[in-house]
Amino acid sequence: MNIIELFENSGIYKEDLRQFTFEDTVKAKKQFEIETSTDRNLVGNFDTDLILAMNEFPKELLFIVNNRVLYNLFAKKNYSRNRFNANNAVSVPDEAIKAFVSRFLTADLGLFIEKKMDENNFETIGDILVVKEFFPQQSLDLINQKISEKFDFIFNTISVNLSSTDANQSISFIKYWTFYALVSNFRSVDNDLKIKSLHEKITNHLLRADFKENFVPSAVISMGSYNAIDPLLNSKLRISKELFESKADAEVARSGDSGGMSVWGIITIIAIVLRVILMIARMSR
Repeated sequence: MNIIELFENSGIYKEDLRQFTFEDTVKAKKQFEIETSTDRNLVGNFDTDLILAMNEFPKELLFIVNNRVLYNLFAKKNYSRNRFNANNAVSVPDEAIKAFVSRFLTADLGLFIEKKMDENNFETIGDILVVKEFFPQQSLDLINQKISEKFDFIFNTISVNLSSTDANQSISFIKYWTFYALVSNFRSVDNDLKIKSLHEKITNHLLRADFKENFVPSAVISMGSYNAIDPLLNSKLRISKELFESKADAEVARSGDSGGMSVWGIITIIAIVLRVILMIARMSR
């Protein structure tokens, strides 16, 4: 529960909502009484906080009520754009909205982040990051922390004995672009190094054949969605992505020519070339 969810359940919203009235505060109190009578575990003075927000921070509250992403997030709804009237938009400084979220909504936002990250629902996290300028830094830090924990779990899971079946049951999320798109929102030198290490681990020629054939291609192709700070890493990821995207053709060609070079041999050559380029770049500085 949070004050926006209580606002939604209280029926305060109307299409031409521009200000709040005493009647709205009464609706909030009555609805909260209903909520607490049906949920004995509900803890918090959400009615008092909502009334405070209506009286002391009406512009900030109206801003959230008229922002599709923020309202759907906190009201736990999925209203279309048609639900929000552009004529009701309120101009409020970003910092004021951030302070409002920090005061009234941080706890609920944290629970949402924890839940979606635990579910590996990175696309939903990515959807709300379009309004990240309104999130307190502690909420953004929580996402980055959870990303770091994901990497730790990945590195502890990958081994030369890992099968594609076990990988699909534990770290299947690294096969999808949504994970790398999320990490790109928090790109840093540290995350570049983690992506680089992950690429090296899953392209290791010592890994099990079934893992390399059935799991690695999707992971490497999706990894190309990461937007690195390091341009050399970006090049490496793009080259690997293109290589695996054409793997089917390469396999057909290899089957017709037993002397052809394997995909993993090509990867090794690319890795060597990239290292040489990196060494030359460092020496020229």
